[in-house]
Amino acid sequence: SWNRVEDPATVVQVGDKISVKVLKIESKKNRISLSLKQAAGDPWGDAVTNFEPGKTYEGTVTRLQDFGAFVALSAGLEGLVHVSELDWKRRIAHPKEVLEVGQTIEVLVLELDAKRRRVSLSVKQVSGGDPFREAISGVQVGQKLEVVVEKVSDFGVFAVISEGVTGLIPNSHMN
Repeated sequence: SWNRVEDPATVVQVGDKISVKVLKIESKKNRISLSLKQAAGDPWGDAVTNFEPGKTYEGTVTRLQDFGAFVALSAGLEGLVHVSELDWKRRIAHPKEVLEVGQTIEVLVLELDAKRRRVSLSVKQVSGGDPFREAISGVQVGQKLEVVVEKVSDFGVFAVISEGVTGLIPNSHMN
């Protein structure tokens, strides 16, 4: 299978008739190597035409890792939603905070690299609504704003401008 297979019994059963591709024949050892995967065709062959960057597709969450979530777009074709692409307004430490394996979600294809067999996906960009762009629309340099202090650090103060948007007031601009 082009998908991850932990147990072959999830793909085939004894007595099933299947189509395979002959990979290798070793007459001296009485061996023949077969592939069910190769007989099915490479899902990446049509990936460029089936999944266009900038468009939204439905997928299924297959795995959760510290750095992001893998989402199956079609059989054998998975993409990665990096943790930074999960939510505009809050930091996600682990995808399990907002996703679970088996969940069907909408994703936006950010980039598709067929040569490297990688698809970059985004959940947060499906709905648009970049809070930074919304927060700065109508704001001009020199304008005074009311903000809420979020965090004080050695080098300055982080202030919430609007939900999901934090700005930095460096120490050099405190007085």
